[in-house]
Formats: sequence, structure tokens, C-alpha cells
Amino acid sequence: MAKKDDVPDVSVVIPTAGEAHRWRSLEQAIASIQAGNDISMDILVVLNGSRYCRELRTTLEARDDIRVLYLPEGDLTKAIARGRQAVSGRYYCFLDDDDEYLPGSLTHRLAYLDNNPALDVLVSNGYRHNANTGEQNLMFDRLESNQDDPLMGLVRGNWLASCGGLFRTDTVESSYFLGIQKYFEWTWLAIRLSLSRNIGFLDVPAFIVNDTPGSLSKSTAYLNREVDFLQRVLQEVDIPASFRRHLHRKLAAKYIGFANNSLAEGHKREALSYYLSCLGSGRAGLAYWLWARKLFFR
Repeated sequence: MAKKDDVPDVSVVIPTAGEAHRWRSLEQAIASIQAGNDISMDILVVLNGSRYCRELRTTLEARDDIRVLYLPEGDLTKAIARGRQAVSGRYYCFLDDDDEYLPGSLTHRLAYLDNNPALDVLVSNGYRHNANTGEQNLMFDRLESNQDDPLMGLVRGNWLASCGGLFRTDTVESSYFLGIQKYFEWTWLAIRLSLSRNIGFLDVPAFIVNDTPGSLSKSTAYLNREVDFLQRVLQEVDIPASFRRHLHRKLAAKYIGFANNSLAEGHKREALSYYLSCLGSGRAGLAYWLWARKLFFR
């Protein structure tokens, strides 16, 4: 950790609910930040909510190699924003409490940004580790292909993992993290960064995401909130027409998916409502106008 009078090279923000069953993985996450990196760092653990383990909090606060912040409200998006506000390093990044950085990866990424002063963000690849099978695979295929047009690269899928970005503190301000979308924090951020900042892509593994059965991305709430996310981007963000068309197509497909599920469960009125929402989602919805035959001739 850097001396008090020094500016750390990098601040690492770990938002966590601090529950007892996460204690071991949180300690592993912290250890992975320090492993193999010969840079000065500021590690920020942002506890949020009331479910945290009291003994864990006491243990964390007694350490002199990390800082602990606390938010009474249990909200990941606000914990991320609070961590960004407390950043003191020249660069900053994020790490989930059950993920890990690969040894020396922060040093390597920091050097890359130092050597490329025009970049505001460096996005790296990483591994997804399946806790059930033990399999480990690269998260992104041809990550550097997003370089020419990061925004349209999002049509293929989100390229920004929670621990995949290293951000320049002076140019990626804390305002980017205010009001970020729950469950889609990093896609929301990737869209906004693509529209306003210079992004570099380094197809070198820098982290491990531990994929567990209880991940939020597998929850019903996540799937339902995707519609809210798409609508918010369409309403609030000034995006090019090509990307807007892509979002309309995705939104229409989501509504039809919900309609099919409702129809399969025998809820015809609900299915009709989703179908009408699909038609109302713009020109993309017209591609599904024949779907009504399922409803009336089932």
C-alpha cells in the first residue's frame, strides 16, 4: 500500500455485502490484487447493507493494507459509485468479492495505459471458471475486434466484465457511476464509455470470474430487468441509429419470448399483452405480426 503522502498507482474497489460465507473468497480476492504486482495500490472494500458478518467487518477494519467504507443501504450500484468517489489512485478498477486477478496483471495493464496516454480505459480479457465442473474458458472471443467500433461491438455481447476494465481517474469521472442500471451495471457503463471516451482492448487474460449457481445473471429478476434496461437506454441515451435499431430488435424479441412463455403456461391475456408490447416496440416488432396466429389458433 502506498505511503500516505503518495498518490497510489491504482485503486481497487471491492463492493461486498460482507456475508460470512463470502469471507474466504473475499480474502482470496484481496490476496489476488497484491500477488505479483510491484505497484503502489489502494484497496477499498465497500461494505453495504445490514447482512454483513460483524467479525468479518472487525477483521477488515483492523488491517492496514486496505480501507473499509460502509453504506447502510444494501445496493451494489451505490456501493460501486461510493467506491469510485473514494478513489485516490491514478487509475482504478473493480473486483467482485468472489473473483480474482491473475498475478502481475495490474502491473501489466497499468504500464500499458501509461504508454498509451490517449486511452481513458483499458479492457482486458479473462477466464470464466465453472465452480461445478472446474472448467475454465476465455470469456471473450476476439476481444480486440471491438477496437474499431466499441459500441457496435456490444451488439455481439458485452465486452466489459466487472473486473475487466482499468480506468484513468482524471478522465473517467465519478459521474459515470451515478445512476447505473442494476443488474446491467457494466453494459450500461460500456455504452456510455463507447460514446464519449477512448477505449483500448488488450486480449490478454487478467482475471478469473468464478461462475457460481447463485449468480445474479441466472436469476429471474435479471431476465425481467433486461427489458427495463433496454427501454432506459433507448429513452435516456443519445445513441446512433444503427445501435438503436439493434436495441429495438432485441426488445421485440424479449417481448415475444415472454409472450411464448405466458402462452405455454396458459395465460392468454398476459401473452396478448406482451405481443402488443412487441408490436409497439417500433418497426422491429412488425417482424412478429404473424405470431398472433399462435394466440388465436392454438
